[in-house]
Amino acid sequence: MICVICKGEIEKHYTEEGVMYWDQGHNAEPIADGRCCDKCNQDIVVQYRISDMLVNKGGSNG
Repeated sequence: MICVICKGEIEKHYTEEGVMYWDQGHNAEPIADGRCCDKCNQDIVVQYRISDMLVNKGGSNG
């Protein structure tokens, strides 16, 4: 699976026993439609979501 943000390969996650349990990446919205890798999720998507929450803190939901 390819990251919709950086176009790199999405990481597979394994248990300590070496069994793969996840290979679907992260939800890339609102940056892009599709799935993203761990790095893009941490460095771009989550940071954007936090900033958006802080900016819109006083909106109709807050």
